Amino acid sequence: MSKGLPWLVLGLSLLTVPVLAEQSNFNALTLAKGFDQSKAFVTGYTGGSFSLSSLAKLDSQNRPCIGYGGSNPDHLLILKNDFSNLKLAVESGGQNTTLVVRKNSKILRCSIGNNLTKDAQIQGENWSSGEYEVWVGSVEAGKRISYRLEAKSTD
Repeated sequence: MSKGLPWLVLGLSLLTVPVLAEQSNFNALTLAKGFDQSKAFVTGYTGGSFSLSSLAKLDSQNRPCIGYGGSNPDHLLILKNDFSNLKLAVESGGQNTTLVVRKNSKILRCSIGNNLTKDAQIQGENWSSGEYEVWVGSVEAGKRISYRLEAKSTD
């Protein structure tokens, strides 16, 4: 065996670590039928200057995709089953937040907070099982907002 081979293997393994770490900025949220809704949340913070509208101008229902966040998704949403109805809601204490959800490089759903709560939420039907990328953004570039992203379902 070549003396350089162990160093090559070590070097290649170190190169793959950052790629795996960049999948999402914060924890993943994995849901299966009957999940405990009191424990179905992840936390993070906004603060990037990446324009989320560069991912897509409109979602699959012609709602605008706006806001700023990181270029990597903030969370992975992993659905073990199909859900007929699922809601994702940002809780940030009433800051101006946005949401962008993508699956298989296709923007499916976008949201911006409304005048009452200012926190973004997405409620929709027919969520198929699989892995979704979720960006939680702010209306202002670079604004750091701590948040909690919650999932609810009527399934």
